Amino acid sequence: MRAALNHGYYRTPREVTLDGLAAELGVPRSTLSYRLRRAEERLVSGYLGET
Repeated sequence: MRAALNHGYYRTPREVTLDGLAAELGVPRSTLSYRLRRAEERLVSGYLGET
């Protein structure tokens, strides 16, 4: 998530696509997508107080 934030993935409009970020990090797009979704789920669940 830090790399996504630093590369502008969470800015509007996005400064990097998921494909571009995956290439930059040297990981498959599917792996990056999965990891970001899991991290986002944890943040949202923690913020909203759900388990």
